[in-house]
Amino acid sequence: MTGETQDLGPVVAAMQQALAEAGLAPAPIPASLAPQLVEQEPWCWTTREIQPIEMYMFGKYIFEALAGDAAPYVAVSHAGHGMNSYSINYHLVLGRLALFMQVLWGGVYTDADASAAEVADRFAKIRTLLGLAEASVASDAASRTEGPWLIVAESRFRGVSVCALVPEDLSDPQQAADWLRAHQMDGDPLDEAIANW
Repeated sequence: MTGETQDLGPVVAAMQQALAEAGLAPAPIPASLAPQLVEQEPWCWTTREIQPIEMYMFGKYIFEALAGDAAPYVAVSHAGHGMNSYSINYHLVLGRLALFMQVLWGGVYTDADASAAEVADRFAKIRTLLGLAEASVASDAASRTEGPWLIVAESRFRGVSVCALVPEDLSDPQQAADWLRAHQMDGDPLDEAIANW
């Protein structure tokens, strides 16, 4: 269950407090992964070892999922470089769902209110999708390991918008990059994933 008021432990509570103090909505954390969540470094909460700058670069972990190598995890970070190129990054791998979201936030010239509203919108939709994924995993143990991956990836400032089933593991990086380009969409990938779950 992903309820915002559910007690998911002190690390989740500390993360949600840090987000709230920064004017951001609470991040969706699956109850099944919450006990494993740690603050790996300031502004990076994760259930696995992860590199926040690689979350920001928006490639390595997507390719990992496309290759079929991603174990269940959730990660939330604020990372970037320079004066204005920073983002809130959210990753979730659960069952056969692999979700990667990024919103520009925290740069010197970024509109903080508009970015916070976009983070809130994305997190609300992810929370809905997470509820569907958790119900699916709970009702069908095979969904954890069998069938195609649903890849949802969105970074508006990088021009990435993907929601598609991966019929087979794509371990070749060029093949994975070609697949991502071929599955770009015009609409909202989170809306697409929720509507077709």
